[in-house]
Amino acid sequence: MNFPALRKSLTKQLLATYLELTGKEKKLGLIGRSIAMGVGTSIAEPIVARLVSEETLMDLLTKGSAGGGASVSADRVPFSTSALRSGWQTWWNSEYGLGDFYVRLPPEKSPDEQFRVKLSLTRWQWKLSGIDLPDPLRVQLTQEIIKQQNKPNQ
Repeated sequence: MNFPALRKSLTKQLLATYLELTGKEKKLGLIGRSIAMGVGTSIAEPIVARLVSEETLMDLLTKGSAGGGASVSADRVPFSTSALRSGWQTWWNSEYGLGDFYVRLPPEKSPDEQFRVKLSLTRWQWKLSGIDLPDPLRVQLTQEIIKQQNKPNQ
């Protein structure tokens, strides 16, 4: 697993969702959004690191729940035995590129309910390097970040 790349992927998704939910995306415009994404990533990474550790991420992807209030229903867990039961369906839900392989899981769900998992070829080994979260989970995690931000320091 390439956890730094994975965390960066999640941070960018959550930051983009944060800008949408708070209405700041409309105020910034295209150039402002690009700058905010660059600066915001460095600010958001420590928050994401607290919410998304290797352990909590693996719990979320294999069991459906993790610390910090994040959860998905059991039938939407991407790395469950039932999600990977049909090899053919999983293969049909995959995309290939040079050095990258993408698969949508669980394969029987609609695209807006699926995780898009990215595997990258690094030193002749396939490593998990990115996960595009389904919209409801992205919003749920972003709302958790907003809650963490609004808590007074104790």
